[in-house]
Amino acid sequence: MKKSQRLAAVLLILLMLCGCSMPAAPNTVVLPQTPAENHTESAPASAEPAQTTPETNAFHLEYEQTALPEPLSSVTALAMLEETLLLGGVSETGLALVRLTPEGRSEELPLPGSTEYLYALCPDGAGGAWLLCGSLPKGYFDAFGNFRFLSQEPEGKLALAHYDAAFALQEIVLLQTLYTDRFFQLRRLDGGFCMMSASLLVRLDETGAETARQELDPNDGWAFAAMQERDGILFVLTRDLFRGEAPELRAFGAKTLTPLEVQTLPLGTAGLGPGEDGTFLLTNSDGLSGY
Repeated sequence: MKKSQRLAAVLLILLMLCGCSMPAAPNTVVLPQTPAENHTESAPASAEPAQTTPETNAFHLEYEQTALPEPLSSVTALAMLEETLLLGGVSETGLALVRLTPEGRSEELPLPGSTEYLYALCPDGAGGAWLLCGSLPKGYFDAFGNFRFLSQEPEGKLALAHYDAAFALQEIVLLQTLYTDRFFQLRRLDGGFCMMSASLLVRLDETGAETARQELDPNDGWAFAAMQERDGILFVLTRDLFRGEAPELRAFGAKTLTPLEVQTLPLGTAGLGPGEDGTFLLTNSDGLSGY
């Protein structure tokens, strides 16, 4: 199996534990089974040697579990860069951002000063990454994975930190609007970024200024869960947390967040990630499915 496919599966499973043309109906990815015995008559002898067709591009998805790299005890931000995982979160001594290779080697990276929380990570398209970080949100996860609420009003000061392909910190872009939501996904888009919390989808330009948004009323029970961009369209997995209705895949224009189309997904869908050849991977309690 290709390393990138294994990393994609690991990435989606971690996101469940911590968020063109329209897609077709889902096809479940299954592990290869042992073929049953075949009882057939012997083929007639041939003067020519039998020819076999070698399998090409054969692979299957495997579940793999590993301990968090030191010093992390809880992960709040995660991204896959080619064959490298970036994990940001909390340790017993403070915040930490760690680079993890497929071979299991890890390296702790520098963080911007005065950072209190690591919200989300995403690739920059050139081998590096962007980190959404800043002051504590109104609700957050501590070093032991417990969800806590601030006793005072949050400051709402966030920033985008850029790491190059060598994982050196290059620049920090301050967001021009104060936000108190706990954003958990970030995407690099043409001309800017998009960040997502359970109730808020925000489009930013290169300077950190907000240019568009979509909001959900938490009292309605619907929440944003994950997003992926394809050919200028932002696909957002949206889940009903109260009534148990089927999840939806909502499409928005990536530049303006204009609503385009809604598709119903299978019950239990909890995660959305990139698949092969422009497809998506969906996650539920049973595993992964191609979409």
